Amino acid sequence: MRHAKLALWISSFLISLPAALAQTYTITEITTQGPVTQCTDLNDLGQVVGMTYPQGTTNYRPFCWEAGQTTNLPKPAGDARVAASAIDNQRRVFGYELAIEGGRLVQKPLVWIEGQLAPVPLPFEGVFGLVFPSRFGQFAATNTLPFDAGTPGWENEQGWVDERDFDLKSNDRRIPAIWDAARRQTRVVGTLAGSWDIAPFAINDHGQLACRVSNDGWNQFEAALWDPEQGFLLLGARGRRSAEAVAINNRGQLAGTLRKTGTGDVNTDYRNVPFVWSAGRLQEIDVPGAVHAQAWDLNDQGVVVGSWTDAVGSLGIGKGAFLYRNGTVTDLNTLLPQGSGWNLTDAVKINEHGQILVAEHVGPGIIDRRWGVLTPR
Repeated sequence: MRHAKLALWISSFLISLPAALAQTYTITEITTQGPVTQCTDLNDLGQVVGMTYPQGTTNYRPFCWEAGQTTNLPKPAGDARVAASAIDNQRRVFGYELAIEGGRLVQKPLVWIEGQLAPVPLPFEGVFGLVFPSRFGQFAATNTLPFDAGTPGWENEQGWVDERDFDLKSNDRRIPAIWDAARRQTRVVGTLAGSWDIAPFAINDHGQLACRVSNDGWNQFEAALWDPEQGFLLLGARGRRSAEAVAINNRGQLAGTLRKTGTGDVNTDYRNVPFVWSAGRLQEIDVPGAVHAQAWDLNDQGVVVGSWTDAVGSLGIGKGAFLYRNGTVTDLNTLLPQGSGWNLTDAVKINEHGQILVAEHVGPGIIDRRWGVLTPR
């Protein structure tokens, strides 16, 4: 009897331990054939997609990584810059090529199926923009935004297109559209009164979108949810200069970032603060020690991952990677095996098995990173 009581007490004690103490991770490095690697997505199968390119060039090479093996994805004929940006649970990879057509720089959607280039779904054929799928591929979304390639400085030193170099009002607006694979129908999302540009960032398996709605160029934008039945819902983030929602799960919860201003110059006196929105309530995420922090993704359990920095002016270079679960922020570095050799600075994706796509800055530039996948033990 004494032994039974002791066993029951030990069992109760272990169950009462905080989940953060019980949850640790192993880490697997993503190795590629390029000196510079940028990873963009992680699906529920543990596959990662992204691109590699030689330092100082824009000769992108798309790839898919799985279980320690990297496969380069074929590119269209010519010398186009090609990137893989998303992968769904049917192993379909979505991406784009950057090309100049009629004097304008455009993004042309690409799809790879079983590692080979495939026709883009008919509704998106011929559009300009980025196509991204829902987790199980029932829906996909796109937007359009051509650039004037004749504008000086249309790409930065890493070859990335910088939208902020343009007077966007003089170009075409984004035109978000939803593709319903089951119905084989396309629906244009439309516009919102008072806005001139709508940028979707993520879509769930119910066809809901996480959006940024711009009403004054890059100076002001709102975080929004778009629902096929209800239309747009602004998240009502107050006390901030701008806000954007970048991730949405199948429960309709969103994650994103607020830009909160102080009392000084609105261009310099501000903080980026991550948030999670659920059932009409917006909750700011207070990351200890952070001057700026950003949420990048969340899964159906409502677990949020993101990055933070402790210095003004270093927003693009992370200082640490965090996980937010049940109201608690945890530094992901504290959950790594002792002596792992990693100092995580970014957490950008999380899947339904709790795997997390992470990075460590290894040089002075934003693109100087090594990448890995955390897997719960």
